Amino acid sequence: MIDRARRILTVLGALLLVGGLGLGGLRVVALASAEVDAYSLPTQLEGTGGEPHRELVRAEINAGSSVLFEVCAEADLDESWVGAVEFMVWHPEDEGIVIEAPVDAELLGRVRRAPWGSCLTLGRGDDIPIGGTYAIEAVWAEVPRRRMGDASRPEPGVGPGRELPPSIRETPLVARIAATSSLGDDDFWTLLFVLAGALALSLGLTVPPPVPAPAPTLTPRSSVAPTFIGTIAFILGLFALAFVPFSGSVSAYGRGLVIAALEVGLALALVPPLAAWTRTQRLGLLPPKRLYLVAVAPILGVLVAFLGNLIGAFVPSTSEASIESLVAFSSGALALGLVSVVVPVAEELFFRGLIFGNLERRLGGSRAFLVTIVLFALAHLPQQWGNWGAASSVLFAGVVFTALRWRSGSTLVPILAHLAHNAILVFSRF
Repeated sequence: MIDRARRILTVLGALLLVGGLGLGGLRVVALASAEVDAYSLPTQLEGTGGEPHRELVRAEINAGSSVLFEVCAEADLDESWVGAVEFMVWHPEDEGIVIEAPVDAELLGRVRRAPWGSCLTLGRGDDIPIGGTYAIEAVWAEVPRRRMGDASRPEPGVGPGRELPPSIRETPLVARIAATSSLGDDDFWTLLFVLAGALALSLGLTVPPPVPAPAPTLTPRSSVAPTFIGTIAFILGLFALAFVPFSGSVSAYGRGLVIAALEVGLALALVPPLAAWTRTQRLGLLPPKRLYLVAVAPILGVLVAFLGNLIGAFVPSTSEASIESLVAFSSGALALGLVSVVVPVAEELFFRGLIFGNLERRLGGSRAFLVTIVLFALAHLPQQWGNWGAASSVLFAGVVFTALRWRSGSTLVPILAHLAHNAILVFSRF
């Protein structure tokens, strides 16, 4: 009876997982095709002569989109810009101004600074009512305005240019218009199906050890070496992928699924032999020594998520991590969410199942604990580089998940905690 229930859970989990990932992938493609991320080339403002304003970038935006208008400079936007330049977002089709943003102390207080320069958010909004062309323009002179109802913009070719300081005139500016659709209830249910599939599959593959269980044997050095080589090669591959010029949520989604598949494949291929044990049993997919941990693990995972965010808030960042720019768009947020509710199974089988289990038999629990934590943190470093708060949160989560594996004797426990941890982070976006 129990074996039949496990088989049903395994089949159901696989169907939910494959179906949810397939539908989710189609949705990511659809969202990405409708998104806009328009950048201007680096542009310098003219201080004298010519028209005292310059259009920086324009883009077509669909009605109902969530939008972001910003201007970035390859320098520090400081007090010298106050009163010298005004940025505008306008609608060329009716010449109506959408946003007027004179550079003042209040606006500079919202500047996002980075080692390469700084960015100024002119405005953002959800579900814009009017679609069409939008443009960002810089103005540096008081000129007559053309009234358009309650809106106005500089009349082209009128008024003298203001002499701008060299520090402003010679600073390259890059304007950006980004637009994305909002996620909906269907996306929530897709994520829920994938999460349910991962959970059902993990429970279905969990099988007690053979009876009578053979005594644990010391893992031979010849079996440890392939694990170390495979692990180091995998982590180096992750660092290499971080520098491959893949762009967009679709490629990120595919890359995330490939990495998860590689983790599972390596875990199954490199797990050392143990008489009468299946590969999944050797990877620790066993009932925990204390069954109540099955119920406690998800609660611990939620606590780790909240505490990790708290820890991350106290650690400063030096730059924006690549993963942050990805989730700024709905397609990227959905792609990351789908991958995030799958990777706990893959990562736990690889790090806590293969690596920790192998090293524990060879080196003992304490050394296996430390090595696994370090390798887990290194594997996540490429996607968190620059955002040290997020990297600290990952390190903290790795410590807790590895401790759960060590004390419970089961990979199922950290899988459940990891699934709950990622689920609370993903679903909080809804």
